Amino acid sequence: MSSESLKHVYKIGTAFPSLEELNGGTYPLSPLDAADGFIHLSTSSQVPATCGRFFADHKEITLLKIPLEKVENKVKWEASRGHGVFAHIYGDLIASDVTDRKTFALKEGEEWEKVLKTEEWLEA
Repeated sequence: MSSESLKHVYKIGTAFPSLEELNGGTYPLSPLDAADGFIHLSTSSQVPATCGRFFADHKEITLLKIPLEKVENKVKWEASRGHGVFAHIYGDLIASDVTDRKTFALKEGEEWEKVLKTEEWLEA
């Protein structure tokens, strides 16, 4: 992946501790991250499909925006089960790695892929 055009990666989840709760510490691993041994991330263009695949049953998700320059020394880009190449953090995601967060909610009949495809908050 070219870091020249890509500036951000995103952590998708259903709940994350607040900055006050983290107190400068690390974000806890999701069950999937703990099982796989790394933290799953998505690029802005991957977020809609990833949410559609893994969070279709959830009506609310939160995205953590992470500047790639803050984590690139602990990121590996790896193929993921036929769905493209994804960023994986081998190490901790610490509070200072995240510059923004946003919670999204689906309305009745909406799908993540359609809702997030045009979301301007998601930056490359």
